[in-house]
Parts: sequence; structure tokens; C-alpha cells
Amino acid sequence: EMGIERAHIVTKDSDLKICVLDVTNFPECIEEGESSSYLKSLIDEDTVIVLNKLDLHPSPPSYNLSKLSIKPKAIVHIYCNNNTGIDSLLNIVHISCNNNTGI
Repeated sequence: EMGIERAHIVTKDSDLKICVLDVTNFPECIEEGESSSYLKSLIDEDTVIVLNKLDLHPSPPSYNLSKLSIKPKAIVHIYCNNNTGIDSLLNIVHISCNNNTGI
């Protein structure tokens, strides 16, 4: 539990956070369940939500972010087994890093 608290403190000061979630459980994992309030507390304007396993949900789910009470920097759908969406994720990370370093 101390490790979780320490990680939570560190994420508050991060310039960019990447939250990887299973697309088949989104947005339910943020709407309900034990960890929903913890997940919501981690997601802010510096967070990129990465929804993995796109192959299991080929048409991305629709979701209302204002209903979920979260405002992430971006949401990226990926499928790691064939690299689908990885370029989009890397592009967002690259742009975010450049913006935060003044480049």
C-alpha cells in the first residue's frame, strides 16, 4: 500500500502519464468497481489513456468523457500484437515531450 501511495504522489508531478487499459473493460473500469476512483484520480490533462487489445473490440467503443468526469490529454487505441496505433501513441509522446522542454 505504501508503494501505491508513493506512486500516486510521483504521478501528480509527472509531465506525462500513460494509463494503459484493456479496451474490453473501458469505460466500465472507470465508471464502477474497486479501482474506479483511484483510476479517476490518476487521469488528468497530462494523461494519455491507451486502450489496448483493439483486436477484441475492432470498432472503438463510444464514451462520454464528461460523464466519466475525466479529461485526459488523449485517448489512443492500440493492438500491440501487430503494432496498430503505436505510431499514434509515439507521436503524442513526442509532441508532449517537445512541448514540455520548450523545443
